[in-house]
Amino acid sequence: MSVDCISREAAVYIAKHECNNLKIAIMLEKLLPINPKSGKWKKTTNRYSYWYECSACGCKVPKNEWGAEYFSPFCPECGAAMEVDE
Repeated sequence: MSVDCISREAAVYIAKHECNNLKIAIMLEKLLPINPKSGKWKKTTNRYSYWYECSACGCKVPKNEWGAEYFSPFCPECGAAMEVDE
């Protein structure tokens, strides 16, 4: 998967020198680094039905409204990049 990113240094430079906005530059310098999450869809069952659970946060996701399997590429709760646990 391709992700567009910009370094903190480049963003601060643009804020300071191109936009002439020191306040935005200071806010950008204080941002925490991104920690990309990843996880798997785990099929979980009980006696009556099944659902999929995010291995990163435990979010439970049912089958979709047409009864098909739910294999979203991202967890709707934590945003982790997901893969199917076969």
